[in-house]
Amino acid sequence: MQLSPSCLFSLALSATLAAQTPRYTIFGDGCVGSMPKSRLSLVIPPAIGSTLTVEITNLPANLGFMMTGFSNTASPFGPLPLTLAPFGMGPCVAYVSPDATMLVLGSLNRATYTLQLPVIPSLVGGTGLWSWS
Repeated sequence: MQLSPSCLFSLALSATLAAQTPRYTIFGDGCVGSMPKSRLSLVIPPAIGSTLTVEITNLPANLGFMMTGFSNTASPFGPLPLTLAPFGMGPCVAYVSPDATMLVLGSLNRATYTLQLPVIPSLVGGTGLWSWS
């Protein structure tokens, strides 16, 4: 399998966790590789005690990484957004601090990412950030 020269941190999802009505925003811009830009589509919004579900489309290699971060202003590599050109990733940009990473496998150029959100009252009103690479 040959991986295309696509972008790390191509798109990002910001979500305010809520007990009932979560808010979310897709931000950033995907990078073009051997396919059109990858897209994140929220299937099930992030609510406490539920499962966040995101569909990722236009996957050139049927796999990728979902980054979970707690900042969209700073990362271990410098302030965000961060150009990835010095890392050989052309015009791509990092939007989210890579605090946790999960390998996501797909097929037919799409994948589904799920994350069970625990029932922890202190999470209500918090912001989670997810980014696809």
